[in-house]
Amino acid sequence: MHIFGGPGKRKTRKPADPAWKKFMSEADLEEERVHDRQALSIADIGLPVRIVNTMEAQDIYSVGDLANCTMTRLLAIPNLGEITIKRCVELLDELKIPHKLRET
Repeated sequence: MHIFGGPGKRKTRKPADPAWKKFMSEADLEEERVHDRQALSIADIGLPVRIVNTMEAQDIYSVGDLANCTMTRLLAIPNLGEITIKRCVELLDELKIPHKLRET
């Protein structure tokens, strides 16, 4: 029996880094990484659909939008509780994105 496909056959979504990137400083590479991650949709970072829909109704569409929110703004959104906000903080920490959710 021969199995076609599988993890070895999958194509990667991210193209290889261009040759000029090796000349960038570590700070510039980190800045570009943060910028790329902030452009991600909140639907793509692992939040449940209910939470994504609630946040999009409040004009929070990207990881950057979420990182710029304060704790008081998120607590004021209906259907977002402390557990959900804690999960958002964990996701932003996993992505290593600076955010305002630790501030009071």
